[in-house]
Amino acid sequence: MYSPGRVGDVIVQVVSAARHDGREASGRARQVAHYDALIYSHLPLPVGTRAASHYPETLRNLPLRGVERITLQPDDYTHYLASFVDGDKGMHMMRDRMLEAMSPQLQHLLTAEPLRLRIWWHNVQPELEDYPWELTVKAEQRAHEVAFLRGLPPETPLPKIPIANEPRVAMVGASHLWPAWAQALCAERAGSMIRFEGSLRYGLQQAVQQGLEVVHAFADGVSTSALEGILYDHGRGDDEAELPSGELSRILSGSRVTLLCLSPARYSDPDTQPIGGRNVLSVYRAFAYLGNAPLPLPTILAPLGPTPDPETHRFWETFYDTLSRSWNLIESLRAAQATFPFSLPLALFCRHAGGKVFERVDALALPGEEPTTLRADLIQSEQLTRELKVIDAKYKDLELPESVRRLLDHEKVRQTHLRSTLDPWFDEGES
Repeated sequence: MYSPGRVGDVIVQVVSAARHDGREASGRARQVAHYDALIYSHLPLPVGTRAASHYPETLRNLPLRGVERITLQPDDYTHYLASFVDGDKGMHMMRDRMLEAMSPQLQHLLTAEPLRLRIWWHNVQPELEDYPWELTVKAEQRAHEVAFLRGLPPETPLPKIPIANEPRVAMVGASHLWPAWAQALCAERAGSMIRFEGSLRYGLQQAVQQGLEVVHAFADGVSTSALEGILYDHGRGDDEAELPSGELSRILSGSRVTLLCLSPARYSDPDTQPIGGRNVLSVYRAFAYLGNAPLPLPTILAPLGPTPDPETHRFWETFYDTLSRSWNLIESLRAAQATFPFSLPLALFCRHAGGKVFERVDALALPGEEPTTLRADLIQSEQLTRELKVIDAKYKDLELPESVRRLLDHEKVRQTHLRSTLDPWFDEGES
């Protein structure tokens, strides 16, 4: 079974800092939010070594190298974010403000460290998820190669998908709502991109039924106070427009869809929400919440802010070209971002172990049961045993019924079999 904690991994876990310098804040200082950026890696990185005894020494098998600092003035930064999402402030301005919030060593890690890195960025505080941290990565230097991933390295990652030919992309969502760059890209890649006209649900269901490996969906989005991201389909009636994350997970769970790419639909009256005292597009927050959802979903690649059409076209063109040749998710992300001076605000919410996401097999040798189906079975079984153990611990003075004991033992044996069957399908490469 795959075990997170590879040499090239760096986890940056952002948590609320203890009260700054142990003193009571007053006036303007109370409006400043301090966060600790915990740096975990096997690499000898030049990061701060402030005492961090109250933090875990390891995370996903990586040792704690040091603690850096992020300092935000929430009122100001919420205003910057609103202006960025609304298109009033460009990517350069937003990037400058975010780099200013970081300690020098953290800036160096993201912009100049001369290593090939996979940085997993994990915000413990939900108020930080909206921010396009990807902008801070300097992408075009050869010695400094960073793949910026959202979340933590998964303990039970998505397996590689066995394919006999080339990976195929389902383009879903009413095409009259696609932006111009998407129409052009689909025409350029007519052999590997398949249009599904109609609703989002229909397109997703068709992609699953036809065994396609990648979905690119064009949708609006809304978010809830419970931090749920919901896709919104303007091509349908109001009673069918919303596609909640739970339903999306049920449609895609266990299917061959290993990567879900999201883009905003082009609509004259998009959904909005208040940020920084103004109404701005809600779709980017919805994408962020959907990417972070604790559900069995594919890896998700989605924008967290607007980018001009030419840059967006170039990103997706390079990404899909590289993915079709290399079948490597991390290399495709690096290649697409490296065509710009700094990374675009496209976030990869990664549920894979690392690079390779497809495995070539002969058409006659395709496995009888999809690795993704086996993984879904494993996750369900692990959830069942966790719940049974909680019941056992809660009523420790009472013996579980013998039938429940047998079920628990059966599921443990089943999990061992599923892990051994899945083992060859996990990518252990160092990409």
